[in-house]
Amino acid sequence: NFMNNALEQVLGVLTDIAQLTQGGKDILIVFEDAESYYRYLSFFYPAAAVQGMGRGMYIRDGIGHFVAAKADLYSIQSMMVQEITYNCLAHLPLPVWLNVGIAVNTERQLGSKKSCGGCGSQQLHHRLLAYWNEYEIQNFWSGASFQRAGEGLQLSYELARIMVELLAKDWPSFASFVNDARAEDAGDAA
Repeated sequence: NFMNNALEQVLGVLTDIAQLTQGGKDILIVFEDAESYYRYLSFFYPAAAVQGMGRGMYIRDGIGHFVAAKADLYSIQSMMVQEITYNCLAHLPLPVWLNVGIAVNTERQLGSKKSCGGCGSQQLHHRLLAYWNEYEIQNFWSGASFQRAGEGLQLSYELARIMVELLAKDWPSFASFVNDARAEDAGDAA
């Protein structure tokens, strides 16, 4: 029920952007522990455990399905909202920063308000200014900064979240931008 309700909510929030990619029920496999989860992921992504590929995701191979490591129900639901969002955006050739920013903001709008590992907005502001220099911002636009672990990944998610939050204030213009954005130029032409 949660998966179906979340899908309806995501489609409602992302009007003129999201698209239902398949009919019928969604499949969610919840593994007892992180070890089992990463072992399963390794069939699809051999370096999954090394890269620390989160605690849940959507796997497109074969019959598409969601997977998660066992956690409290709230954590799984929050994570699945993000993954459902990615799935509903899969028809668009989005740059990574825009895809992530939309998914994180949708998760925040439909439930979780977590941000920056608990740091305040002033602290986050200072961390973002200190981290994003001329070199690092190119990794953000290319999507490379989302492939790392640690602070770079966390601050990539935060910057994407903030940018999308600001851009989406004018929803009709934002929806048009999202539908025109392309990964190959990080959305520049749009």
